[in-house]
Amino acid sequence: MERRYAEIWAVPLARLEAHFDGEGDCTGPGRYCCGGCAVRLEALPDRKVGCLTFPQTRVEMAGEGEKLEALRRRFLLRFASAGG
Repeated sequence: MERRYAEIWAVPLARLEAHFDGEGDCTGPGRYCCGGCAVRLEALPDRKVGCLTFPQTRVEMAGEGEKLEALRRRFLLRFASAGG
């Protein structure tokens, strides 16, 4: 059964692209095939909170069970950890 994740991350698109370049093959601008899973990245307008500005990137992942969970786990360990 295919599962999907769609989230918005405060990480610049270029940093996410560099990560997924190491995970799989680029199939087009912001699109990757990683071990049978599809990844789509989309830069969104920056978010402003007071005088601070944060990049925003939409990250969509789709794939089958354990393959998708393993891909997402590696992604989370890279970007959700302190100082990641």
